[in-house]
Amino acid sequence: MTALARLQAMPDWPARMTAEVAAMYMGVSVSTFRTRYGNRGVKDGCNVLWA
Repeated sequence: MTALARLQAMPDWPARMTAEVAAMYMGVSVSTFRTRYGNRGVKDGCNVLWA
């Protein structure tokens, strides 16, 4: 399932997001998001999430 498909299934934005979802939230590409905010993600198991 793509990040966009997951978003369309959600009733609202999640509190913690993957880079793909957070980039859509911010309205930028994933590479731009990672460049700007990559060091602010929080590792949760094997995922890195942003609030």
